[in-house]
Amino acid sequence: MITPIYHSLSEKLEEYIHDRGLSGRLPGLGPLSREFGVNQLTMSKAIRLLEEKGLVTINGTRGTFVNEERRSRPVYKVIGLVGVTKLDERDYILDNLEPYAERSGYHLLGITGSMELFATRTQLLTTFPVDGLIFCYSSLTSGIAAYLHSEQIPIIACNRRPDIPWLDTVDFDHDAHYRKIFASLRKLGHRRIAVLTLPVSDEYRHHKEWINSICRKYLGADYADELCYPLPDLGPYPPKREDVRPHVTRLLEYFHSLPEPPTAFIAPSSYVVELKQQLREQGFRIPEDISLISWGSRLPQEFTQIYFDYRKIWLYGLRRMLQLLNRQAEQPEEKLLKMPCIRGESTGPAPSKKKNCQQNQYSNKGGI
Repeated sequence: MITPIYHSLSEKLEEYIHDRGLSGRLPGLGPLSREFGVNQLTMSKAIRLLEEKGLVTINGTRGTFVNEERRSRPVYKVIGLVGVTKLDERDYILDNLEPYAERSGYHLLGITGSMELFATRTQLLTTFPVDGLIFCYSSLTSGIAAYLHSEQIPIIACNRRPDIPWLDTVDFDHDAHYRKIFASLRKLGHRRIAVLTLPVSDEYRHHKEWINSICRKYLGADYADELCYPLPDLGPYPPKREDVRPHVTRLLEYFHSLPEPPTAFIAPSSYVVELKQQLREQGFRIPEDISLISWGSRLPQEFTQIYFDYRKIWLYGLRRMLQLLNRQAEQPEEKLLKMPCIRGESTGPAPSKKKNCQQNQYSNKGGI
């Protein structure tokens, strides 16, 4: 997409106002046009963009006036990313996203402070030298969003937020992903399907409700609340495997105590490796006795999985932010990205009911 000249001109004009500390009435169209080497129509369009941003007020024949309350925030040509703390993710951003930003005249700044701190002292986010903020994972709260919106700082959430209608968001299309998973498992004869869900804060409870509604929609009569297992909060994600181990033991104890245990598990990637190991230690074969499907980070090819490539989310978020900063986005957008389901060796036909009953007897005799 070719950016109109007056878009880039409005940015230069904004820098001009800040760098010279201009206040009150701006020079007229003629002097400004001559100084920037453009015609008056182009300059007029650029000034209109500044008025839309609240930086100036056009007062008929009296001229254009700088809004004092907005004059103090300069243009940095920098976009901040909040919530990225893992080194490999930071390296990806520097190696891949930074060149993309530079082609548009911007740089990236990683902001890795405590989200608890930003939630209680939100004004700190306005002290960073950035023109807009991209919030990764679940780092954006409604309080932070409202404050930054009032400060007219563009923001994007890399997580679905239907409770904030004016917000631009990008997330994975979980509806499409679960539809593929359930269709595949049901085709293989599975009816008792356990779904392990990550813990969510009250701020993101809508996400859990969304997932539960998807399960009900695609499992129909086979859906049961007892098969939806909420995982504990183990701190920063992903948790360490040694922290996951005791919780996997407990969840297997729970599922094997059911009158009719599940024949398939859908689990986050941080749990599914330990889940497979403990099931094998108990005498279960994967996938002959129990099928496993992972979602999240990429795992070895032996697992059937949906790989959530967050790099694509960040790239889309960056593209959208550049549109916002260049005044090329008219309406807020909720973008959902589809990721492929990779077939591995961890899924197979459901075992017969007789075999499943024998497995349950085994676990009740101390196999766990």
